[in-house]
Amino acid sequence: MPCEEPVTSTRNQHAVRMRKLAQKKHRVREGLTLIEGARVLRAALDAGTHIASMLVDEDFMASEDNAALVRRAAERGARIIPADPAVIESVGSVATSQGFVAAARLPSTRLGDVMEAASLAESRGRSLVLIADRISDPGNLGNLIRTASALGCAGYATTTGTVDAFSPRVIRASAGTVFAAPGVEAVPTDVLLDELRQRGYLLVASAPNGDQPLDRFAPPSRIALLVGEEGAGLASDMLRAADVTLRIPMIAGAESLNVGSAAAIFLYAFSPLRDAQ
Repeated sequence: MPCEEPVTSTRNQHAVRMRKLAQKKHRVREGLTLIEGARVLRAALDAGTHIASMLVDEDFMASEDNAALVRRAAERGARIIPADPAVIESVGSVATSQGFVAAARLPSTRLGDVMEAASLAESRGRSLVLIADRISDPGNLGNLIRTASALGCAGYATTTGTVDAFSPRVIRASAGTVFAAPGVEAVPTDVLLDELRQRGYLLVASAPNGDQPLDRFAPPSRIALLVGEEGAGLASDMLRAADVTLRIPMIAGAESLNVGSAAAIFLYAFSPLRDAQ
């Protein structure tokens, strides 16, 4: 295994540093976040993410596929540090050790970068952008990012008050797609909406009591889908700013869908992939 550092003090120092990455303030300060699980690591490497360091259990390296992932990280400059399962579990955020924990460099993306990605997408068809407003559950946000990416969404933005998109729980829920999907976080609502309007995006709000049913709406070439926190829904200023509010047709008396399910239906309805069919 390349770049091995068996010194106990080095291992412990990295474990302490990585453990702090569970807190957002330390992620921001260090410019790093935690990665756990081979699938997420592969997605991060495929997206070109730099892995700063890894604590690795030797049993994890017994699989050639896993060993290949570690070699890929090492070839890009990662420090590979052997560690016992107990140490890895003490750092990780899941109950069962994944065989390693890695400190990955956070991407540096601005709103303008997301808009440029959206403009490029429009050259290939419809440009769809997801706006996640005050989503507090990490699993919901990760699921939204993963679904949006799978359905051809050009990028995403979150408003102030939304959970950190690069918290370990969001990363896991997104299956690592958060590293590849163009996204920007904690954008003030007025700044975000002004930018979208200036670029000619129709603001479409998902709401259980929307003015129009989704199946009667013809999406334009530029569309921004606004989705809000489960239960509370979109903030009032978001709803007021929307050009149109849409509802999903459902049988009478049915409970409203959770934000992940509702957003998946909207994203599929607006997906640029459907234009190619």
